[in-house]
Amino acid sequence: SSAATITNWTTTGTSYYLVNGTGTSPSTIWDPSYSCPYVQFFYTSSTSAVTLSQTVNLAAQQYTMTFCAAVNSAYTSGQFTVSVGGSTVYTSSLSYQNRAWNVYSFNFTPASAGSNTIQFSFSCSVGITQILIF
Repeated sequence: SSAATITNWTTTGTSYYLVNGTGTSPSTIWDPSYSCPYVQFFYTSSTSAVTLSQTVNLAAQQYTMTFCAAVNSAYTSGQFTVSVGGSTVYTSSLSYQNRAWNVYSFNFTPASAGSNTIQFSFSCSVGITQILIF
């Protein structure tokens, strides 16, 4: 439960953690009323910018991306932005009301086929589960 690099993902920033097991952080920053829906998740522990990115090969077609995210229960506002190939495909404003693990799902189409970098940019303390693209 210390700072670690997630397999196949690149991170920037220093205040991030990969949590295994129960889905609760060492500092118990998540609202105990809501448990993480998966046994592993990534979270940022400060309001400083942290990014999570991976380069994948995509066809020029529509995809659906889905994942769960929750805000640190002590934090009240911020957002995360998802970009594909340098183009923003989704932005979500977050508040204290988002402290439950909510499902985020949206469609996107890459600007071009081939190698595309998927990047999540976080501006608040937020946890995110495994990401599914189909």
